[in-house]
Amino acid sequence: MEAERQRYLDELFTDTLGFCGAEIIRRVVGFARPADFTTITDSAHRAAAERRALALARTLTTAPTAHRSAADLAAAARDS
Repeated sequence: MEAERQRYLDELFTDTLGFCGAEIIRRVVGFARPADFTTITDSAHRAAAERRALALARTLTTAPTAHRSAADLAAAARDS
């Protein structure tokens, strides 16, 4: 039973990362444009932040299994 629970949680985490990547993309390139990036007044800094966010989003949507824990995800976010 424990192995099945862990398999389910791993699958849920992987699906969550994929959704997270899609949400990041929506927030950066979508029409709604929430304050996440629009409040950055320096266009060069904003563009750099958007590029890093999209790089992370790409990894999350194309290779979500590369991140096996919240610590892995946090490290990937810092490194993007």
